[in-house]
Amino acid sequence: MPPDKIVRQPVYQQLNTILKAIIAEEGLVSGDRFLSEREICSRYDVSRATANKAICSLVTEGVLVYKKGVGTFIADKPLQYDLSQLISFSAKAEEAGKAPSTKVLVFDAVAADSLPPAIRASLKPEEGEPIYYFERLRYADSVPVIYEKRYLRSNLIPSLEAAQLRQSLYTLIERKTHLKIKSADQTISAVTPGAKEAGLLGIPSSTACFCIKSTGFLENKQPLWYETTLYRGDIYVFSGKISNDTAFLKGVIHDT
Repeated sequence: MPPDKIVRQPVYQQLNTILKAIIAEEGLVSGDRFLSEREICSRYDVSRATANKAICSLVTEGVLVYKKGVGTFIADKPLQYDLSQLISFSAKAEEAGKAPSTKVLVFDAVAADSLPPAIRASLKPEEGEPIYYFERLRYADSVPVIYEKRYLRSNLIPSLEAAQLRQSLYTLIERKTHLKIKSADQTISAVTPGAKEAGLLGIPSSTACFCIKSTGFLENKQPLWYETTLYRGDIYVFSGKISNDTAFLKGVIHDT
């Protein structure tokens, strides 16, 4: 139970902690209205400036969202992309309390020698091996959040059908190959979407997005896929673990 009054310094930090406790103990969820500045001032005997600072801090943290002229509400829980683990979109969406779904936009098989050289070098296809190419739009609670373009080696997953791609690709791969997905080499860039991508994701073209380019490997070290995937920056939060012993993230500065 949060205390009824602020009893010691620092006032701002105490208030921030108290407001988070209220959210947890009252079971407030996404979309619920939160206390106003006036209500916080009255309840905890703090200044309007202190109440405003606490609310703004929680807005910055993504705990609250402020709607001008309406009030302050509990924010949607952002989708997490863990840079240190390979976890399917479906699993992460469900973890965030959202219902995942997938729309397959394109499904085709292309000749390996028609691939761009960089992709062919990443996948190392066998002589004459067709490569699946598909595009998918991933949804969380019917909101489009990811636009994916992926090349997949057909020799390792024969008889793939478009309808199968509406489920988790990781689960599908492991079931068909009887091998575990081991790792992925990834690069992440901040981009603004083109007109097509923005339209599919339902966002203005000025919205910042994360672009991941990745090559995935099975436990036998065979390369399996190459992807270019766009994540909405207004919905996704990327996180990773860095220590003195191991670093999962590496930054590169590009010339502009």
